[in-house]
Amino acid sequence: MKLKQILLSFCLVLSSATFLMGQTIQIKGSVQDAESESAIPDVQIFILDLAEDLLTDENGQFEVSLEPKSKNLLITFIKEGFVVSSQQLLITDDKVYDLGTIYLVSELDERAPVAIVSNDDLNLDEDFSDNISGLISASNDVFNNIAAFTFSSARFRLRGLDSENTTVYMNGVPMNELENGRVYWSVWSGLNDVMRNREINTGIKSLDYGIGGIGGGSNIDTRASSQRKQLKAVYSLSNRSYRNRFMLTWSTGMMDNGWAFSLSGGRRWSDEGFVEGTFYDSYSYFASIDRKIGKRHLLNLTTLGAPTRRGRQAAAIQELYDIMDDNYYNSYWGYQNGKKRNSRESRQFQPLSILRHDWNISEKSRLTTAVSYQFGRNGTTALDWYGAKDPRPNYYRYLPSYIEDPATADLVEEAYNSGGAAQLDWDYMYNVNYLSQDTVFDANGTPGEIVSGRRSKYIVEERRFDSKEFNFNTNFRTFLTDNITVRAGLSYQHYKGDNFKVIDDMLGSEFYLDVDRFSERDFPGDNDIIQNNLDTPNRTVGEGDRFGYDYNSTIQRSAVWAQADFNFRKWDFFLSGEVSQTSFWRTGDYRNGRYPDSSFGDAEKQDFTNYMVKGGITYKMSNRQYLYASGAVLTRAPFFRNAY
Repeated sequence: MKLKQILLSFCLVLSSATFLMGQTIQIKGSVQDAESESAIPDVQIFILDLAEDLLTDENGQFEVSLEPKSKNLLITFIKEGFVVSSQQLLITDDKVYDLGTIYLVSELDERAPVAIVSNDDLNLDEDFSDNISGLISASNDVFNNIAAFTFSSARFRLRGLDSENTTVYMNGVPMNELENGRVYWSVWSGLNDVMRNREINTGIKSLDYGIGGIGGGSNIDTRASSQRKQLKAVYSLSNRSYRNRFMLTWSTGMMDNGWAFSLSGGRRWSDEGFVEGTFYDSYSYFASIDRKIGKRHLLNLTTLGAPTRRGRQAAAIQELYDIMDDNYYNSYWGYQNGKKRNSRESRQFQPLSILRHDWNISEKSRLTTAVSYQFGRNGTTALDWYGAKDPRPNYYRYLPSYIEDPATADLVEEAYNSGGAAQLDWDYMYNVNYLSQDTVFDANGTPGEIVSGRRSKYIVEERRFDSKEFNFNTNFRTFLTDNITVRAGLSYQHYKGDNFKVIDDMLGSEFYLDVDRFSERDFPGDNDIIQNNLDTPNRTVGEGDRFGYDYNSTIQRSAVWAQADFNFRKWDFFLSGEVSQTSFWRTGDYRNGRYPDSSFGDAEKQDFTNYMVKGGITYKMSNRQYLYASGAVLTRAPFFRNAY
């Protein structure tokens, strides 16, 4: 019985292949805009078995004759400014296949987060009714966009997962910071017009550009040839964190000479946002160049950056919001010389350059290789004080609820209501520094050296975490058969972080003593344990000097992964796996008084070997109903920021 089944199956396969040999079929249809229902001319139609280029005519119609090499044809429709659409066509013994009207969704139209190819629109033989296409991710997912931007201020976690569980790629290069696993979107903020080409996958799914995480993955394509051809100038007036925005974008698309260029730049600024005391000043630039080499190679260079300064908003307890009758109350600012000054400024600038090479090895195989280098600064200013009262208006000991005497509590609440106690008092801090005369003996680790003058009681410090990062990533994809796709890749990442504090503003004082005030309080009389830099005790520092802490972080990660996708009429499933090696260590630049034997030099190197295995299966119940399940088993190295 088994032998008969094998022979019958072999005969069916042979007959299927036989009727395709030498058979010529005709495919026709039309392409329209999904919103306006107007015809779209010059849409590129890609069919693997078709040698020449095929474009729709001025009425959006197309018609082609070809000899298929397989029973399943994947037909892809590509047009600048529209989401790429694909349909799968099952070849039977018919001679003519009318696809009807194909609707393309504009990249600017975010109403269609998922593109599903429906067979109801195909005017084909009834034998095709069981061949259901899989889910195809479109470029813009409405829920993901809202969750990532609008809900981010509320610390919303997509599917309950923190952002480090979702991998973000740009031109195939991972963008997640190795120190904490998160993505700093501010690196390319303000470059909306050239960041629209993106593929988003949420959850445990099969990805085309990497292994991803348990939260999914997304890939942003900034190649110049992928940008819509345009010359666009935009000015916006907003009531959010910034008031004014100007952008200018120019993209050529792929030209006949094999070159493509895309340039974008802009500025966003505001003297004050909708939260009092905040400000915003950000520039952005982008340049991408493509060079097509022959028919199989494409070389791209992308460089971008977004230097940004902004005033931050403070969190407060409900008591203060009620007293101030303002849910946007911000305690970080105060008046100085009649102008609002914010003590908490974010300052960021991390330029990024990516070099990518695409090699279409054959009609079925592709190799993509990319390298990137990113460097720059990240910092946030804050107040620091020594031997003086806490200057923060939201300090809990200053609030009426902490004061036992009701009459005094009422007076304090009235002071907050009038605004006098609700904001920073810059004049007070300057005056305290002017009157602070002190002498330091044996200063800067030199016996007999004396430093006298206005010693800082209050300063503005900047907490910096600068970085340099190199990434290498290569991916290979091939179609083994009409139903099986194999992907594989390897990557290497090297990260060097510089973590330190620097004095940003002395606030009228002449020197600051680099000692730890908490150790001085807990260990009175011990001059060694209070030193932040034990090799230079009693160190005096000024504006622009490093102090407090100073250490480097070195992180290396290498990984190899593979994935197989199987696509059939009623079932799709995939299986993927990754093995990675992560190493990190800390290098201290100061010998700290609290940890004199372990704070200076290289710490012990931490090594972790990790793995990830994930898979999923989809049952296509009908043209519009899909049932799928997925799962993953993985280990992950701790992040440097959590380990130290």
